[in-house]
Amino acid sequence: MDILKLLRKDHDEIRELFAKLENMDNDNVADVEDTFSELRSALINHAKAEEFSLYARIEEVGETRKYALEGLQEHDVTEYLLSKLYGMPIDDWENWNASVKVLKEVVEHHLHQEEKVVFKAVKKEFSLVEREEMAIKFQDQKHSQLVSAPKLTKYKVYEEFKSQI
Repeated sequence: MDILKLLRKDHDEIRELFAKLENMDNDNVADVEDTFSELRSALINHAKAEEFSLYARIEEVGETRKYALEGLQEHDVTEYLLSKLYGMPIDDWENWNASVKVLKEVVEHHLHQEEKVVFKAVKKEFSLVEREEMAIKFQDQKHSQLVSAPKLTKYKVYEEFKSQI
């Protein structure tokens, strides 16, 4: 399978998780925690596998190198926002929800850029066989690292996060 199809599938799943999270409110904190943990795991697993399989290859080619560098920076911003959210109590719903919206905007920009610009460049620079090799690496890496995000707790994680700053 072509890596671009695998990435698109992951992107669609991430969008679905954001939509699910957006339609929730703080009436059922357990559901919000579960959905956020699922989203966090999906984002981290996707990013790490993408860096290993796709970005490592496109960074080597002059025409696509800039996309790898930009994508890595966007992954760093996403990880920062995830850690901030992970350390924030859901009880502070207004701030927590605002942070989720910012995370969604950052991720959506990243996904859109990949799908509209990077995918075209990858198709131009790499053969189907090369993209299929990348797909195998992507799947192997994704399955070997599977990060499972522990559930949020209302205050414990927040206090640990604050103590590290």
